[in-house]
Amino acid sequence: MLLKFLLVAVPLLIGSSIYIGWRPENLIMFSWFELLGISELIAYFRSLLSNYDIPNWILYWVPNGTWTFSFTAALAFNNLRKIWLIVPVLAGISIEIGQYINYLRGTFCFGDVFAHIIGSLLALVAIRIVLSNNKGVL
Repeated sequence: MLLKFLLVAVPLLIGSSIYIGWRPENLIMFSWFELLGISELIAYFRSLLSNYDIPNWILYWVPNGTWTFSFTAALAFNNLRKIWLIVPVLAGISIEIGQYINYLRGTFCFGDVFAHIIGSLLALVAIRIVLSNNKGVL
C-alpha cells in the first residue's frame, strides 16, 4: 500500500516542486498561493532554489511526464479496466493539441507530447514491476 502511494505521490511532488521552484510567477498557481495565504512560504522555497539552474527539458517536460506517470499509476491501482490506463496520456496529448489549435492557453511542444508518452510508459513498467514483486492484484 505504501509503495502504491509513493508511486503516485512522489512524481507529483517532483513535478510540483519544479513548477513552484523555477517557473515564472505569472502562472495562475501563484495567485492561488496568494489566496491560500502561503505566498511567503512559496517565496522562501523559491529562494532556496534560486542559486540552482536546471536544464529547460527538466523545467518544461518533466512536470508533464510526472503528472502523466502519477495519473496512470493512480488509475492502475484503483482496479479499473485496463482501457482506462490510456486516459492520462490521451488527456496530456489532448491538452497539447488544444494549445496547438489555440483552443487552450499555452504553447504546443512536441517535447511535452513525448513527456506524456514516456511518463505513461514508465508508470506501466513500474506497476508491472511492483505487481510481479508483490504477486498482488491491482
